[in-house]
Amino acid sequence: RVLLATIRNLGKAPCPRCYILKEDIHLLGTIRDEKKRETLARTDEHIRNGTIRRVRDWIFRLGRSVASKTFDFYLLARSWTPTSNAFSDRLSGFGPIQNACPDFMHAFELGVFKAFFIHLLRILYAHGDAAISKLNE
Repeated sequence: RVLLATIRNLGKAPCPRCYILKEDIHLLGTIRDEKKRETLARTDEHIRNGTIRRVRDWIFRLGRSVASKTFDFYLLARSWTPTSNAFSDRLSGFGPIQNACPDFMHAFELGVFKAFFIHLLRILYAHGDAAISKLNE
């Protein structure tokens, strides 16, 4: 899902459908979360495409480093990567994020599922990076 949405793995805004920040994840399932999800929806494909084109031009034409602080200014806040998305580039108005990435993150109540999932992530992190990669598949 992260590859298709062209967002950073474990970035500041981990949800592929909206710009909810990592520090606000504890609010999932609340009324405030629902309102923020609507106002922070990832619906700015034309802005994203323009920014990604500009950054890729700097990387490939001008030879700038991908690890540059300048790129962090443009990409980090929205968890973007300098990866071109063929769907967005070719199909104007088609949002692959909204159409191809079902998002269950916001749909669950906080209670038992959240506690279970946090515990699962802790176990996988203790087990190593390969376990997290397997979960992401």
